[in-house]
Amino acid sequence: MNKKIIVSLMTITIVAVAAIGGTVAYFSSTQTSEDNIIKAGTIKLTVDHTRQSYNGVDCQTCTEKLYSGTDDVVTAMAGGTGSFASHNALLVNPINSAWVTMEASLTPAKWVWTANGTSDWDAQNKVTYTFERTFQWWDPSFGGTINLSVGADNGVKVWLNDTMVCDYSTVEKNYQTPAKNCSFAAGDLHQGTNILKFEVTNFPIAGATNANNPAGLIYNLAINGNCSGAESALAQQCQLWNAKNLAGEKFFNFNDVKPGDWGTNVISLHVTSNDAHVCMYVPSYTSVPVQAPLANYINFYLWNDENQNGVQDGSEATITTTDSTLAGLKANLGEIAGNGTKYLGVRWCFGKISGDTCNGEGTNDNGYNSAQGNELLADLGFYAVQTRHNDGQFECPVTMPEY
Repeated sequence: MNKKIIVSLMTITIVAVAAIGGTVAYFSSTQTSEDNIIKAGTIKLTVDHTRQSYNGVDCQTCTEKLYSGTDDVVTAMAGGTGSFASHNALLVNPINSAWVTMEASLTPAKWVWTANGTSDWDAQNKVTYTFERTFQWWDPSFGGTINLSVGADNGVKVWLNDTMVCDYSTVEKNYQTPAKNCSFAAGDLHQGTNILKFEVTNFPIAGATNANNPAGLIYNLAINGNCSGAESALAQQCQLWNAKNLAGEKFFNFNDVKPGDWGTNVISLHVTSNDAHVCMYVPSYTSVPVQAPLANYINFYLWNDENQNGVQDGSEATITTTDSTLAGLKANLGEIAGNGTKYLGVRWCFGKISGDTCNGEGTNDNGYNSAQGNELLADLGFYAVQTRHNDGQFECPVTMPEY
């Protein structure tokens, strides 16, 4: 009986000691590195086409006509109520009777506003909306005219790019004819992308509604480049654009070339983020009829056109020989630094390139007569690949990789 009691007491003692040992605390410290990242880099190649000539005539925009409509974008609001998000303008329909004469004078322009009609808030408070229209213009030596007629209910300020070209912001009845005109100076019109911007303010009337205090904008822009006949004809065939992902744009689109014809192009290649080797290919071309000789008679020549003037100056490096045809056109354009640009000069000739001239002479037997009526359809492609870990003498792949 006594032994059993002693054993039980010993068991209790051991358990108690274990319990006491479990409550002992030690100094400690922890550190955590959070949100570690391993992210793949990117190489993005975009292409622009900023200069082109054909037989010495420069590609340029000859005319541009813009009218207020749903292509205008409402980009900002000041003094309004509620949230705002950029959106296309809406046609005002029906228009106020006081606007009818102005709209008739600026046909086919239409009155627009941020909504179809003016809200009570906008009619009763001083609210300003900004409208923008983007367009392209290409003419390095613009000597034409710009005419902009504008109407608004009520005040309006107008900018072309960063230059204010007229300010009628304190005039109440800008909706009455004649329309207001704006003045332009040399340099207001930019090469490439241009932005026409209007700030329209509706003057408030206490207790007003759309019926007695509507707001709106109307305008008519006409730009005349004063092109010659040759310039106007080329403008129907050539195409220029700013840096973008290519989606159907054409560097060449000629339908009546003859021996001795020639042209130039300035193509800019832009690489973002990382350094890259860049190659140019003609990945595919088709002759109509098949095996037509025209492809063998069109010769190309490439160089680094650092000053982007379409002419190879003395210090600009040659990329290809003067007798590169579409059938074998592949060029290593060299390395482009991340966020850098390569300016590529292209010269083509129906015949033989000799310096700055194109020799299109031939005979009926061994010359160019066999190319009459031929058509040539070709793709022009560019390939960019990282330079990091791509050391040594880089060579462009035999064929353009597909991605």
